[in-house]
Amino acid sequence: MKVEQEDLHKVVDNILATKPKSLANDDFIDNLYEQMAQEMAADDTEREIIRAVHISDVHIDFMYSPGSKAKCGTFLCCRDQWGAAGPGEPAAGEWGSNEGVCDIPQKTFENLMEFVVKEIAPDAIFWTGDNSSHNIWNNTTEEVTSYTETVTNIIKDAIKDSDITVLPIHGNHDTHPVDE
Repeated sequence: MKVEQEDLHKVVDNILATKPKSLANDDFIDNLYEQMAQEMAADDTEREIIRAVHISDVHIDFMYSPGSKAKCGTFLCCRDQWGAAGPGEPAAGEWGSNEGVCDIPQKTFENLMEFVVKEIAPDAIFWTGDNSSHNIWNNTTEEVTSYTETVTNIIKDAIKDSDITVLPIHGNHDTHPVDE
C-alpha cells in the first residue's frame, strides 16, 4: 500500500478557509473580553469573587538530602547517593536547591501548604498532581502511590480546620511508572 505525503500548508489553508468570519481576524478573545467588560460596566450588581490557588508539579523527593551535590551530572541530584558537595560546588539547601536538577524536600511542601492556608486563605485549591520525584526510570507503582498519599495527607492536614475546597486531578507522573 502506497502512502501519499500530504502538503501541510495545503491542509492548514483548507482548514482556515472554513474559519468563521467572527474568528477571521484572530481577535475573537479580545472581542469577547471587551464585550464582557462592557456588560460588567453596565451591571452595577456586586459579583462574588473567589480566591483560588493552583498547585502543580510538587515533585517532593523522599531521598532529598541537604548538603548533597545539587549538580551531579544526572537527571536527579540532591541525594546522598551522589555524595556531599565539595568546596565551590552547589549543595542541596535545607529547603531545596535552584542550582541543579533537584526535587524538593517534603518539609518545603508542608511549609508551602501552611502558608497557603494561613496567609492566602483561598476558597479553592486546584491540585493538578505530579507529586513524585523525577526518579522516573526507577519509580515503582508503590513509590508513586506513596508520593500521592503523602501529598494528599499534607494537603488534608493543612486544610483540616478550614472551608477550603480542593479540586484534585492526577498529573502524568502520578498514574503509573514509566517502565511498568
